[in-house]
Amino acid sequence: MVNETNTFIEKQAYDWIVKLETGAMLDGDEERFVDWLSENEQHGVAFSNAEQTWQLMCESDKAAIEQRPNVKHINKSTALHRQLLPLAASFLLLTFILFFGNALWIPITADYYTSTGARAEHVLSDGSVITLNTGSAINVSMATESRNIEIIMGEIYVSVAPDRQRPFVVQAGNMQVTALGTEFIIHKRANQDALVIVTEHSVKVENTQHNTTNLILEVGESVSLDNAQKQFSGKRKVNPLQESAWLKGKYVFSDETLATVVAELSRYHKGKIMIMDNSLSMLTLSGVLDLDEPLTSLQNLTYTLPINVKQITPYLVLIEKG
Repeated sequence: MVNETNTFIEKQAYDWIVKLETGAMLDGDEERFVDWLSENEQHGVAFSNAEQTWQLMCESDKAAIEQRPNVKHINKSTALHRQLLPLAASFLLLTFILFFGNALWIPITADYYTSTGARAEHVLSDGSVITLNTGSAINVSMATESRNIEIIMGEIYVSVAPDRQRPFVVQAGNMQVTALGTEFIIHKRANQDALVIVTEHSVKVENTQHNTTNLILEVGESVSLDNAQKQFSGKRKVNPLQESAWLKGKYVFSDETLATVVAELSRYHKGKIMIMDNSLSMLTLSGVLDLDEPLTSLQNLTYTLPINVKQITPYLVLIEKG
């Protein structure tokens, strides 16, 4: 007979890890999660098992992506053969999708995808280069009359190859960016406005909900599209070198709050980093951190800030008063 108590605890553990991984935590959930974890030893064991299952899921995603060809329109039998996963991994994938939906389906269906903490550079058929930052996914369509990129999620750096006959267009939600020069960054993160940053030459930015609304951005300028108001924010000046530092695995910041720094490092950590005391969130700092070693970078902050960093599990890290 199935132990209903254990099954319920396992379901709770999977619910928590999916919330943590997909950014679906609500106000107060962090405290509720810590309380749940500390209630009894079974919760910790169940969460650890859920972590291992999640990691297996991520490895299955990676295997599927590596086996999947880059070009969509190929011989169907060849595509099917390359996309087949081992039976056990496929069953695990299906189970997670049925329970948790699109968050786990995106990596399989996207043309290009990076897992948490990874970066990947892809040269397109026209010679353009797209670099995907951590946890990003895109679709690519190279047609005879245009070149189109759809950002499903995450952040990309685009270096466009010249082609006067085929516009290079990137879609990020309701924001449409057309290259007028060569290089720019676009963000499309969960619960945030779409953002474009020009690092070389210029781009045209349009709001597809209001076709008459468009802007021309020059190098060193940035703009975001307010999803709630459905309009562009004002242009702001940025430092292109600072904004593109992630290409070299660095996070460069000046007078940022600890909450902002932790949020950025969290994007590169396969788990959750939580600030347990609200008074710490508004501490300000400046520096350069290594994105490839987010926990080491976080630990280094204890030398300059009154904080302690406590790793509860490989997945969960708490920041407390020092």
